[in-house]
Formats: sequence, structure tokens, C-alpha cells
Amino acid sequence: MDAVVLSKIIIKKCNDKNIPMSITKLHKLLYIVYGTYLIVKKKPLFNNDVDNCPSCFEHGPLFKSVQREYKNGNIDFEDKKFEDSSIDSNILNIIDIVIKEFGAYSAKALSNWSHRKGSAWDRAEKEDEDRWGNIIKDEYIKDEFKNIVKLGTNG
Repeated sequence: MDAVVLSKIIIKKCNDKNIPMSITKLHKLLYIVYGTYLIVKKKPLFNNDVDNCPSCFEHGPLFKSVQREYKNGNIDFEDKKFEDSSIDSNILNIIDIVIKEFGAYSAKALSNWSHRKGSAWDRAEKEDEDRWGNIIKDEYIKDEFKNIVKLGTNG
């Protein structure tokens, strides 16, 4: 499993609900899935693979593998047929919750949210002058999402 596969699942699920999608919105929803998974499962979603982890870019958290596939024309925002039976049901549940809670927000609103003062992106952006393209540290993401993700005791 990688960020591209999860992106395609997010696109399909959003299309099933007639939720408009763009590359910016896709990156933000995937970022929220990543942060939620980190809190729920207490481990990174993609094992810190540099191409599949959220990285710091001018327009917010971005997944390099997803951006590359988008630029190569391999991301179809109209896809309603993508299936991958190898995805863990816990991840699918997280995607469903994220889409339910954040899917209605515009790409601009989600970007404003990811850029807010004190966010993981904000902390990474201030970390050093050569920040663009660096992975956003999981510790920053945990700090950001620990107060966003509220779960029952069985998590």
C-alpha cells in the first residue's frame, strides 16, 4: 500500500458521494487520513518512505508520489471504479470518517486549515530555510492531531 493507492480510494469514495475533488484537496484529505492513522494506530501509515509521507511544500503538506503521478496524468479525478481489496478495513474506516468530516470543505478551506499557526506544516516550514520537500516529522503531526482525533476507548 502506498499514498497513490490510498489517493485513488479517496477519489473513488468522494466521487461516490458527489464530492468535488482537486489535487490540492486530495493532498489535504490524504494528510488528514495520515494524521488520523498515526493517532489511532500509533504508527506511521507508510513507514516513513520519503515519497509516501507528507512533505513540506509551499502549498502545504504534499505527498511526492501522488504529485508525481498527478503530473504524469495517472490520477483520474473522475474515477468511480477503483478497487483494492488488500487495504485494511481500519484504513478504509478512517478514510470514510475523514471524508464524512472534511469532504465538504473546499481545497482552499483545507489549505487554510493546514497552514494555520502551530500546525505541523507551520512548524516544519519554520524549521529551516531548505524546508521545501522535507518530510514533516511524525512528532509534529502527532501533536497536531492528538487534539483533533477523538476516539472511543477501543480506538
